[in-house]
Amino acid sequence: MIKLYRFPPLDRLPSASPFCVKVEAYLRMAVIEYEPRDMTDPRKAPKGKLPFIRDGDTVVADSAAIIDYLKSRYGDPLDKDMTAAEQATALAYRRMMEEHTYFCIVQMRWMRDDTWSQVKTRYFSSMPAPLRWFVPGMARKQVRRDLRGQGIARHTDAEINAKALEDVRAISNFLGDKAYLMGAAPTSLDAMGYGFLTSLLWAPFNLPIQTEVDELDNLAAYCERLDRKYFADA
Repeated sequence: MIKLYRFPPLDRLPSASPFCVKVEAYLRMAVIEYEPRDMTDPRKAPKGKLPFIRDGDTVVADSAAIIDYLKSRYGDPLDKDMTAAEQATALAYRRMMEEHTYFCIVQMRWMRDDTWSQVKTRYFSSMPAPLRWFVPGMARKQVRRDLRGQGIARHTDAEINAKALEDVRAISNFLGDKAYLMGAAPTSLDAMGYGFLTSLLWAPFNLPIQTEVDELDNLAAYCERLDRKYFADA
């Protein structure tokens, strides 16, 4: 059976990481049996980050690479009927969420003192002393470097808020009143949509854009719908 190595659950989220939730959602949507294995130190992972899977003797890291592997190994029940244009649209939305919106949210969580205090408590308070005294600061320093290199940290807080809201509203407008992001049937884009949107709507952090996001009712209904269908036994 496939073993999924992920960050541990966070309140009602299957994992603290939207990328871990993305892979777990895909496994459930594609009806592939797996066994979750919780980890807290990504340095032990093949690429120094989570998630990764072990399928027999095969180890695959990175959420996109994992899903590509699962499609090639177990078939492609979710995306096989998508047209080339639909695949291109799904890729564009996935790239936006993973390569732009995600980093806006990370900046809001880790680099702003009010939310950082919440993140620090949730992620590091269970560490034994003396690790919890210095590991949070080291981790935050690394995140700051990463965000600066990625580019999002070069903007003001207000600019980042606006960029994130623009992305989330685009997702809301694209979803509209559809059951799934691409229409009447689920696709792998919904695994990313569920992973990202639940981490925004359900994570126990008070983000500065939360009021505006909460007003996008179709996103909340979408997440609840997928949760009932695919994570009722979680």
